[in-house]
Amino acid sequence: MHVIIVLRILSILTAFVGATMLLPIPFSLYYESSDTEALLLSSALAIGIGLLGLAFTRKKQELRPKEGFAVVTFGWIIMSAAGCLPFLISGEIPSFTDAFFETISGFTTTGATILVDIEGMSHGLMFWRCLTHWLGGMGIIVL
Repeated sequence: MHVIIVLRILSILTAFVGATMLLPIPFSLYYESSDTEALLLSSALAIGIGLLGLAFTRKKQELRPKEGFAVVTFGWIIMSAAGCLPFLISGEIPSFTDAFFETISGFTTTGATILVDIEGMSHGLMFWRCLTHWLGGMGIIVL
């Protein structure tokens, strides 16, 4: 298996998740939520890690079925790990396990939640949570 191609695609996915974290910021600013900094920091971290991974994986190779399976498996894990950062940094979901579960639930379109009062979340993070579900749905359709 060519690990470099898997790492390259995972880096692209990480940067993509970081870029999509910028979409809830206008909602956070409009509603004057306290989660703007958490979204910006999470986005910067994810984009930075993704671009760093891209810088070290310049070698282009052909994607085979083995690598495709690895990308799908590790892609959901990496995207969920990056996607749970806004919940953790803001403190809305302080436990890594709960934040990871909430994010992976969105990206896999499971619909399960650990949240008791979903409407009580800040508007930016609420939009981010909904966006993970939408991205997961689009990912399932494309996959």
